[in-house]
Amino acid sequence: MNKKSYRLLKAYGVRLQAILITVLLSYACTGAAQSAGTTLTPFKAEYSVENDYITGGTATLSLTPADDGNFDFVLQSKPTGIFKWTSNGNIREHAVLPSLNTPFESIQYTYTDKGRPKRNYQVNLDRDTLQLELKRGNETTAHPLPEGAIDRLSVTLALLNKLANDRNFESMQIQVLDGKNAETLTYSNHGIEPISTEIGDFDANRILKDRVNSNRETIIWLAEVGEKNTVLPLKIEHYKRGKLTLRLIISRFSLIE
Repeated sequence: MNKKSYRLLKAYGVRLQAILITVLLSYACTGAAQSAGTTLTPFKAEYSVENDYITGGTATLSLTPADDGNFDFVLQSKPTGIFKWTSNGNIREHAVLPSLNTPFESIQYTYTDKGRPKRNYQVNLDRDTLQLELKRGNETTAHPLPEGAIDRLSVTLALLNKLANDRNFESMQIQVLDGKNAETLTYSNHGIEPISTEIGDFDANRILKDRVNSNRETIIWLAEVGEKNTVLPLKIEHYKRGKLTLRLIISRFSLIE
């Protein structure tokens, strides 16, 4: 392996670990802006993770009913090849939701990074008292919970619901909770584009994450998939200084009855 290829592999491993989850899952609207439309359908979707040089892993996004009456929303990324040796990109996010209706406010969120265990944490959310409990290692702290904030995984459901009810929306603001902090961002709809994937050809909405004073850009393509017209992310691309650094493309999809 030459030095250039090694540098690309090393840089891509870092990007896969640091970017994969946030790229896939940072899209939604705030509670005030969400549509009150149809209940989402449980599903499982799989993605390949790559850039223009190599394929670095796979990712699975699933929404399933739990035995206790809640719902589990899970994103699991798994590295392949050289990244499997270092656990770079082996990340799991898990949100527990009491229902599949808006506003998709979870009661628990867990982040696990197998490659960097010091980053692991869990948040328990009390929506009635607007308080959250943050557990990191052996330390547990209490913090105020911003009203309408959605954990960084569950916001995906809000976006999917938004697209299912209004494919022509122009833009929307989001309030994403990451640990104890919440940040409001804006996402804009740039219309419909054709896209080809392993599961078929689609007319997908192209959503751009707007970041002020940033050299990074994220684009996500969403479309209705399957017999029940479930809206899913089909492709995600992340750019830095105009150059592609990460791409996710859907490879499999199934509904969960």
